[in-house]
Amino acid sequence: MTTPKYGGLLTDIGAAALIAASEAGKKWQPTHMLIGDAGGAPGETADPIPSAAQTKLIRQRYRAQLNRLFVSEQSANVLVAELVLPMAIGGFWIREIGLEDADGKFVAVANCPPSFKASVESGSARTQTIRVQIILSGMEHVELIIDDGIVYATQDWVTAKVAADFKGRKVLAGNGLVGGGDLSADRTIALPASGVGAGTYRAVTVNANGIVTAGSNPTTLGGYGITDALHASEAVTTPTANKLLRLNAAGLLPASITGNAATASRLAAPITLSASGDATWSVRFDGATNVNGVLTLANSGVTAGTYAKVTVNAKGLVTGASGLVASDIPALDAGKITSGILPAARGGTGNGIGQAATAVKLAAPRTIYLGGDASGSTTFDGSANAGITVTLANSGVNAGSYPKVTVNAKGLVTGGGGLTAADIPALDASKIATGRLDLERLPLVSQGLATAVHTSVDPNSVVIPLVLTNHANGPVAGRYYYIQTMFYPSVEGNATQIATGYAGVADMYVRYAYGSPATTDPSKREWSAWVRCDLGGAFAHAPDGVLGGGVNLDSMIASGWWHQPFSANAQNGANYPVGEAGILTVHAPTSSMIYQTYRGYAAGGLYWRCRYNGTWGGWFRAWDSGNFNPANYVAKSEYNWSSLPGKPATFPPAGHNHDASQITSGILPLARGGLGANNATTARSNIGAGTIATASLGASGWWRDNDTGYIRQWGRVTVPGDGTAAITFPIAFPNVCLGGFAGQTANFHPGTDASTSFYNPSTTGATLENGYQFQAVLLWEAFGR
Repeated sequence: MTTPKYGGLLTDIGAAALIAASEAGKKWQPTHMLIGDAGGAPGETADPIPSAAQTKLIRQRYRAQLNRLFVSEQSANVLVAELVLPMAIGGFWIREIGLEDADGKFVAVANCPPSFKASVESGSARTQTIRVQIILSGMEHVELIIDDGIVYATQDWVTAKVAADFKGRKVLAGNGLVGGGDLSADRTIALPASGVGAGTYRAVTVNANGIVTAGSNPTTLGGYGITDALHASEAVTTPTANKLLRLNAAGLLPASITGNAATASRLAAPITLSASGDATWSVRFDGATNVNGVLTLANSGVTAGTYAKVTVNAKGLVTGASGLVASDIPALDAGKITSGILPAARGGTGNGIGQAATAVKLAAPRTIYLGGDASGSTTFDGSANAGITVTLANSGVNAGSYPKVTVNAKGLVTGGGGLTAADIPALDASKIATGRLDLERLPLVSQGLATAVHTSVDPNSVVIPLVLTNHANGPVAGRYYYIQTMFYPSVEGNATQIATGYAGVADMYVRYAYGSPATTDPSKREWSAWVRCDLGGAFAHAPDGVLGGGVNLDSMIASGWWHQPFSANAQNGANYPVGEAGILTVHAPTSSMIYQTYRGYAAGGLYWRCRYNGTWGGWFRAWDSGNFNPANYVAKSEYNWSSLPGKPATFPPAGHNHDASQITSGILPLARGGLGANNATTARSNIGAGTIATASLGASGWWRDNDTGYIRQWGRVTVPGDGTAAITFPIAFPNVCLGGFAGQTANFHPGTDASTSFYNPSTTGATLENGYQFQAVLLWEAFGR
């Protein structure tokens, strides 16, 4: 299998047209490019091979006017024809390319590597540029064209432009900095040398830019500029006038110093010691003597009095009292009576032995304890008053914060817990003065708009009749709408919504959510798409908005209409059909097919286009009185002699003559002395003149007799002394090379062997031999068919 070769050439028709233009002193101009698929896809049909004898493509798929015809920047003899295939064109293979000139002649043909031009419907459409290069001997008779709408910057131009722009921009060093320059090279911005050596300084001087300009290491307070500090010599260990006295090693003043000492017999000012809670106690204390005070328990809820029988709480405090009953006193043995004096009336003596009536001190100190709700103790022998530090007992509750507590009669918290629904009384709505209710806590039927609901609530899952929201699930993302929701048979059932514009645009949308059976979870409703309700007929309402500056019309895909009040905004926007103020109308029946119409306010005209499967097509302009005058045209149904306008009222006699300049249309047949054609090829065929010869006339070229197929080719080649060189013919002989010869292009040297040879010819080339001892330029010629 051989690798295909790709290239192109002028057809015989094109070569003849170029020669004819050159001889007539006219400009020759290829104007159109033809695109073909060579009969099918690669592998289905043979690869196309360009032939000068071709008069058309094997199978043409597209024809369009060239976007550019220009001379290559790399070679002055290379003509480049360029065509830009728009995205909307496609659905075929590109395997063969042709060119037509201004007269409609097929002037050049080329093959190329297969490339599939996808259609818009495929979803992979793209814009594609095709270039054909033609090598010519000169450009003086070629007219160049360029489409102003499609201009490309060369890499060299861009490089030069960027370099110029960089040189035109500078990086400037700011105040206190050095360096900078234009952007043609790397630039450095740096701080200038400050004159201060590198090191560590405890005192520095800086300038207005914060740069250190001087540094030092002072050893005195004055060196640091400190004027309000005392010198170490101002602190002494012995009292001295106007000096500071140091503390001794124990942190105390010397013993010779009088006044308040580290310890004292009393405080300078008395303080109050107190206790609170289940008991209260308070004394004034200055340290001169021990103090005591009366500890008073808080009321426990029992009336003061004397009781034989009491009820106590967990802390031992009496909370209730009553009299004893017989069952309260158990049977006792006499041994249980260990104190007191049994009177004679009860069988005793009525006397005590060894007990003094009064005393100043107990024989043995006693410990006094507090128990129950409080605890504490002290040792007491009666010689002096005593005090007790009271500590309340735990009430049984863990330390913490509780919204609800249980207290006893003394006010002590004995339990804690959370609130329950039963703890909250029924309240009037006026009691809710701050915050807002969750959606689920709002009443099913509310009056007016529930303004406390946040304006970003999702309308897909609302459970209240009316909200104001700009949620993305609203009719138009980013816009505020009042949305009324109607539920049936309950808030969890099916629903219908009506949305009306909040401000600026008075529009209305509707949708529904229906399921059988209805969902019981409002957040799982499946909503239909929003449908706009246009009042007063389609698009009779106020505009949906005003188009600002810089708007890309490709982004306008929602149904509606918008006003563009300024031509400047249309000119700096994107994808406007005309840079003029006007009105944009959008119809979006489905997401895959969206239609736009734009009407300019003055002479801009009416345009329309369509976006199919996410890709916008081009704009089309409608005919109107500005670009189409029906008076200049005749309807096809009216085209008959009786109604033909401008026809002559009378005709000359049957026998008369006309000047050739009066014959401006039609083709004179052979029977009337004409050629029966308006082109040379057909005319020559009609009169039997054969086909005109074609040629490429240059230093290396060819000539072909198209009637007989005879071809002559020529050229020059440099051959080393006593050596050979292979040559390639400008075009391949279709059938056979019949022969050829070569000759010197310089004078022979007398008596020198300077023979030349032409041998081993094929349809594409031959071998030349130089018999001269030095290098020589040989002129060769070959002939064949």
